[in-house]
Amino acid sequence: MLQDASLHDLDPTEKYYLIRWLRQSGVAGTNLLGNIEEVVAARRPDLPRRSALGVRLRWIQRRVESVLRSGWTGRIAIAVLLIRLLAAITASLALVYAPNATGPGETVDLPLLLASAVSGGLTLVGVVYLILRSRAHALRWFRRSILASIFLTDLFTFYYQQLGAVADLAVDLILLAVFEALLEGEHRRAGRVEATAG
Repeated sequence: MLQDASLHDLDPTEKYYLIRWLRQSGVAGTNLLGNIEEVVAARRPDLPRRSALGVRLRWIQRRVESVLRSGWTGRIAIAVLLIRLLAAITASLALVYAPNATGPGETVDLPLLLASAVSGGLTLVGVVYLILRSRAHALRWFRRSILASIFLTDLFTFYYQQLGAVADLAVDLILLAVFEALLEGEHRRAGRVEATAG
């Protein structure tokens, strides 16, 4: 990366990793490379020129990312998952205690019910980790719950309701984007803590 930066360009991501790895190299790196860390830190990244449309799109992207990473967005997403979990439990209990609730010619959507149970179970595991104050683990299980909902629950919902399931899929995709952004924020925070401890 040092060779690439000296011969070509240095983008912000390369600069971040270079400084991080040079700091982790410790005394051996200082003996071998001298004060190269200060040189890299002082050099401004080479940013490509963007058109007016590119600048506007980048601004929109940053705004969306900041909204996805905000604490209130995460709380809303977790609340939606808990509401879904309660709805799945309620539907299961209704089918168990009222087996004759279906009318003539209607069948119980057992595959859909099982898919919802899988997704709800993964959400429950995430809630347990959240109670145990392991936010990163909780977010991973919430993401798994959303993926199970997309690939299992939404699949059967499309089979039974066709276009009526588009809203469910849209909500799942938004939730997945939120949890991906929150997990990325957790990884960055953990990286900063490691760099500070190192």
